[in-house]
Amino acid sequence: MGLRSRSAVSGQSTSYRHYWCGVSLGNSPPGASFRASPAGLRRGSHRRSARFCGRRRISPRQRGPCAAVFSWGQTFSPPRGVQRSMSSQDEQNLFTNTAPWYDMDTAYYSESDLAFYLEAADRAGGPVLELACGTGRVSIPLAEAGHEVWALDLSASMLTELARKAAALSPEVRNRLHVVQGSMSSFQIPQQFPLIIIPFRSFQALTDDHDTSGCLESVRRHLASGGVFILDVFKVDHKETIATTEVEHTDWERRDPRTGQTVRRARRMPAVDSEKQIIYPEVILYTTNQDGSVSRHVDTLALRYYYEYQLQILLATHGFKVDAAYGSYDKRPVASGTEFLFVCSHSVGVPALG
Repeated sequence: MGLRSRSAVSGQSTSYRHYWCGVSLGNSPPGASFRASPAGLRRGSHRRSARFCGRRRISPRQRGPCAAVFSWGQTFSPPRGVQRSMSSQDEQNLFTNTAPWYDMDTAYYSESDLAFYLEAADRAGGPVLELACGTGRVSIPLAEAGHEVWALDLSASMLTELARKAAALSPEVRNRLHVVQGSMSSFQIPQQFPLIIIPFRSFQALTDDHDTSGCLESVRRHLASGGVFILDVFKVDHKETIATTEVEHTDWERRDPRTGQTVRRARRMPAVDSEKQIIYPEVILYTTNQDGSVSRHVDTLALRYYYEYQLQILLATHGFKVDAAYGSYDKRPVASGTEFLFVCSHSVGVPALG
């Protein structure tokens, strides 16, 4: 998982709630991929007949008023209604150009977070909702461990990578993995969950107050009574200054096991908005082609950073209480870690907002 786009698809006429997409990856042939069906993407084009996804029948009520249904054996493409409503900020966080190499970028996350979320899922004992699932780095291991997983992401590029990986799974595991394309700033799934997670800092891709509020309101609606919500953002000390740099810094260089290409990952920070607490890092990947030529792939991110007290206030005002706070996935204290990892639940007596 990573810092993927989840900015709002705003405006009543193009709200994500009118485009939620239920996807089952079960009982699908190996090597298959998926795309959004052209039908049902425009407002008012809701069809009365049921569609099928694999062998799982999806009724019109389950699909929602303008849902897109993904089918196998086709190439994934984003719903046109969502695509048209994207702002430039949305596009900044979709990993449109670098998604095929995202899973190679192990320098920026520790696999210890998988053990952390697997433990949380085991304790929850029910279906898991992962927001900003990306390539399925967390969702797929959860499904492999026997958990029913709903995985939501806005990026067509990242979901294409998830579909490629899911095609290699057994039908039994694919049956437990349900993929939803849409923004985590506003979503509707027809059930509640005992565990909702936003791993590895993805929440920070919401840089607008309306989007962050919408996300937390949606989480609260979908969190079952007694359920657990886990939020992870990177830690910034209140004395710390985030500096801009026009110079590219190389993080790693390695060979892509799928293509044999040499891939070099670099980064730079061309802009920082200290007033709004938003950084604009660039993810840069250089790939060496078979003919020796080098291609450059760039994605610009927009990420909001928080201080601990701001997160505490934000969660409290949206009806959550923090039951545990860690500085990393090994559950070390916040003061000695690099993360703000908050384990939350419903606040007693505080009604859902919205």
